[in-house]
Amino acid sequence: MASLKLKKNFSEGVVVPRSIIKSRGKMYYKEANRAWCFLRLRKEILDEFDELREKYCNFSYDVVYYKTYEELEKALKDFKKGGQPLPILMWFVKDMKDISKLSNIVKV
Repeated sequence: MASLKLKKNFSEGVVVPRSIIKSRGKMYYKEANRAWCFLRLRKEILDEFDELREKYCNFSYDVVYYKTYEELEKALKDFKKGGQPLPILMWFVKDMKDISKLSNIVKV
């Protein structure tokens, strides 16, 4: 997979936190999409990214997944060389408590 090609002025629009963030949030299921597609940002994230509270601004996001550590390391070197802001790491984690509740409702 090729590394993400960012625009030259990409870092001008990137919202950057002031400190280290470690947070666990939840995803919500949207019936219309029939998918877990709604992310709710927790207070500690909103506190770090004040700009996300601006009502009349639009925000988007870029997602990249590297299949190997080597690809990730190369991309990080490219980001560093280009003076790009650090990316945020995010994992999708199944909540095993909810899965066990579901198995009691739906007989598999």
